[in-house]
Amino acid sequence: MAPLFLNEVIIGSTSHQIGVFGCTPLQSQTSQNLVDIAQRVATAHNVTFQVVDANYIVSSNHLLFAAIHALTTFHHGTQRATTLAMEILRFTAAQRQISQALKIIGITKSTQHLAGVLVDQTPSLLQAGYQEFLKQTNSKDNSTVLSIKSKDKEQVIKDAFQLTNQEVKAISHSNRVTDRRSALEKLVYDRCALLAISR
Repeated sequence: MAPLFLNEVIIGSTSHQIGVFGCTPLQSQTSQNLVDIAQRVATAHNVTFQVVDANYIVSSNHLLFAAIHALTTFHHGTQRATTLAMEILRFTAAQRQISQALKIIGITKSTQHLAGVLVDQTPSLLQAGYQEFLKQTNSKDNSTVLSIKSKDKEQVIKDAFQLTNQEVKAISHSNRVTDRRSALEKLVYDRCALLAISR
């Protein structure tokens, strides 16, 4: 069984299970088909399911933090999206508008790797949903796509999240961050966190 990165978080008095994954489709599929399959799996297993282009994800924590922020907005009634899946999308892209978030991290015909997050209170439902998604999309579990492994991806991340060389350099020289890629991760997390406090 392909693994999910499972995390339990408690928001208010409610426990939530968050599963994060990366995978690679083994055959070409349309972006709409991939999104449709994710939606069908979500409905069939009664879970929240969001899938995005993995090229814009800096780490598994990127998706985890986005899901936590999204759950928190729903808990406090401050969400902007009508569904948790769309709120997760907003925080993953660090964008106020869903349309802009889709432009930045949505699946397109050039997407090669997928990243996703599932949310429910039952871990077995998340695992079952992920296995069904892999089967229906003919994809292989591939957690390596959740990390920054190349300079090309570094540049894609910088462009997508509008990170300047000066910001990266400044964070890279702080005591909290030891290298450039860790600096990019922290800056993306900060962008997501800023969205949570902006109105």
